[in-house]
Amino acid sequence: MAYTSTVTVQRVSSDGDYLVTIEESDVGTTSEVEVFSDPNTGLQIPSCGRILRYTSVLTNAGASGAGATVDPIVGSSTNPAGINVILENGTAAATVDVTPEPATYYQANKFFIRAKPDSGSSNIVSTRILIRATFGR
Repeated sequence: MAYTSTVTVQRVSSDGDYLVTIEESDVGTTSEVEVFSDPNTGLQIPSCGRILRYTSVLTNAGASGAGATVDPIVGSSTNPAGINVILENGTAAATVDVTPEPATYYQANKFFIRAKPDSGSSNIVSTRILIRATFGR
């Protein structure tokens, strides 16, 4: 099968909080999903703000994925590295839950996200990212 991803973005509070939900299948070590605002589909991410929480789970339920852990990275350009990294996980695990402290601020029109499973190409990964759309507060 081929890599697929489904992205949804919903505003979850009047404070400008957004929940980005990503469901990926057939995820390999270099698979990447691009999250951006698209008025045609209604997807809307804030162009500046902060990541409050990032959770990613490698499930592989019913799949032949060989991965045991994920080690995600979020960036402002494809194949995030160096100055383009917005958030990078510290320790690979089957479930990654990152609450950056201090807050991870960003200014970007889109995110490029790699779950980075440790092996295989048929992995299933679910990701949730909570974003606050302001630099203040």
